Amino acid sequence: MNPIVRAFGFAAAAALLTAGCGKTDKDGVIVKELSAKEAVSHLEQVYRSADQATQQQVKSVIAAENAQDYERAVMGVMVLQSASAQASFDQAQALQAMMSSLQRQIVDGVDRRDPKALRAAQLLKASASGNR
Repeated sequence: MNPIVRAFGFAAAAALLTAGCGKTDKDGVIVKELSAKEAVSHLEQVYRSADQATQQQVKSVIAAENAQDYERAVMGVMVLQSASAQASFDQAQALQAMMSSLQRQIVDGVDRRDPKALRAAQLLKASASGNR
């Protein structure tokens, strides 16, 4: 299996199995989920000092989320997650919050029968099961 597809599948499975990420108190206890706007803001903030290529990937994720291009946004988050060995704890949390926000948006879109959300849901399902 292609390593990128495998990483995508593992990241999707982890994202699907993990409870929603939210803001944490000083002890690291989740106090609430981030809204889409908060997730984007947090992602931008924690990657502000990243290298140029990573910052471009973050911008691509945000542009895709703004355009409701859920497939591209999810793929972008997963690419960033696959490079998580270099990510800080705050960056990893921001990626999880972003993925959680995207998943909520996808679920809402599937309920509305939004074709973009339906495709993204199929992508997440296929990647979580290892089929592509």
